[in-house]
Amino acid sequence: MSKKWMVSILTLTTVIMLSGTIFASSNFKISINGVNVQLPNEAKLEDGQLLIPIRWITEKLGATLGWSEAESSINIKTANQIQINRFMDVQRDTTARKLVELWLQGVRTRSGSLQYATLSPQLQQATFKTFENQYWGTGDSSPWIENVVIRSEEKVQDDLVRFVVEYDLASSNWHWSGGRKEITVERIQNSPPYEAWQITSIHTKSNEHEIFTPSETVNDTEVTTTSPQASGSVNLTDNEAKAILNRLIPKAVDLYGMFNGSDNFKVDKTKTIPGEEGYAQVIDESFKSVADLKKAVEDVFTIDCAQKVFYSRYLTPEKDRPLYKDYEGKLYVDKNNGGHGWATEFLIDTAKLKGQKDHAAEIELDTTVLDEPGNKLTISIVYVKDKWFLASRLD
Repeated sequence: MSKKWMVSILTLTTVIMLSGTIFASSNFKISINGVNVQLPNEAKLEDGQLLIPIRWITEKLGATLGWSEAESSINIKTANQIQINRFMDVQRDTTARKLVELWLQGVRTRSGSLQYATLSPQLQQATFKTFENQYWGTGDSSPWIENVVIRSEEKVQDDLVRFVVEYDLASSNWHWSGGRKEITVERIQNSPPYEAWQITSIHTKSNEHEIFTPSETVNDTEVTTTSPQASGSVNLTDNEAKAILNRLIPKAVDLYGMFNGSDNFKVDKTKTIPGEEGYAQVIDESFKSVADLKKAVEDVFTIDCAQKVFYSRYLTPEKDRPLYKDYEGKLYVDKNNGGHGWATEFLIDTAKLKGQKDHAAEIELDTTVLDEPGNKLTISIVYVKDKWFLASRLD
């Protein structure tokens, strides 16, 4: 470069109001990212502004500087842009599904650069300033996203695939289920010799818990979703199956405890059903009737499975008394049924898909009983009305 280019650092003029004599002192320094740096000899004050060679300041800021003799132009790439350009390689030699997984990884790790690299040029242009203002970090340390499942994959066209993603949010003291995003991915045209994709839209159903990323469009109404019928199969991976079980099995274990005996709830023994003094009123704001119990069961199990495992045995038994009964708008439990604990532990990390077809899948996993190896268990799950349910018993 034949000329000595200088840049006027306007933001420093309010801080450095110095005479030429003071400025010339070899003790004068500036700080960049908390590190004291000696100014170059070429630096000077002019009309109250500090002038510094542009190459010096770009290098100190971790950027690169290029000069085009033909266009008489300078091109500066910041450190962030250099990092982003390297991240852009994630679009190369990949599949639509893998690109969505990379974006989700960026959300989980709060990496704005990784999220940005998966986006189309249009989305990048629309979100760049927001990412930059957030210093290329997104979200917060809490809540975090977990139990992520790519619920469906629809091939809309040869070069257009739409995914529906379900997930939970959690913090150190609460857990919320029901997150849903619809992500559209398009193939990048004219990208031989490798396959390349880009995310063109992300629609998320609004919720009060989540800190959304810059590239998402948040809707107050239900996200427009596709169904597994569109792709002909649920198409789960082992990790997605584990995420589904991580959501369903803990709830199922709680339900088994609720129906195995009467000690699951706090009760008021002074309030009973006339003529049936073995019953005591349940004191729980979430369970005020048998209908509330059924609602909890049918949030986890299919109705057929719920009928076989719980209702016919505990609510409408042919011979024994029902474990739970309604009386005058209150829920009562038979205190003569002491119940018992459950010694089985389900090792979800060992889960592997045995098979899947249409809207159902079978998953095999290991168990332990009293900390000793137990039998392998095969669990059936089924997708009904936009949700996964257990279709088999755990005992």
